[in-house]
Amino acid sequence: MVSIRTMSSAKAVSHYFKAEDSYYTAERSGDQSGSSWWGRGAEKFGLEGPVEKQDFEQLLSGQLPTGDEIQAGAGGERRPGVDVTISAPKSVSLLAEIGGDGALRDAHERAVTATLSFLQEEGMRARVTQDGVTQTTATDNAIVARFEHNSSRELDPQVHTHCFF
Repeated sequence: MVSIRTMSSAKAVSHYFKAEDSYYTAERSGDQSGSSWWGRGAEKFGLEGPVEKQDFEQLLSGQLPTGDEIQAGAGGERRPGVDVTISAPKSVSLLAEIGGDGALRDAHERAVTATLSFLQEEGMRARVTQDGVTQTTATDNAIVARFEHNSSRELDPQVHTHCFF
């Protein structure tokens, strides 16, 4: 299942850095080994490896790693990004997390990567206004912070990946 949610504030995404989300996979608790940067934009700006909180918050506030600021929208409002959450079915989550079937978790992550690749190629667009005319332009360029999670808010097994664009 895929769910898409536009985030209205940087504070709304602070839960990505809480360790208690990795209840079933002890080796992931307490660190960001379940996070990674993805996309051509991430490569362009040298974002690689685990997502560091400082880098993530900098982007949420509209500042690129170069120090350049992303222009705010009409009225000076800024949306920090969009959370695309890709969830495995409950049966897969149970077998992967309780049954210990790592191949299912790997299959989920490959599916996430394939989905992100499609979105980067077909869905990345920017609105550009010039001389009062706004046009949509393909960018084929994404900066995505991936956060792998294995439990729901109720702490039952739920393999899912937050892909924050």
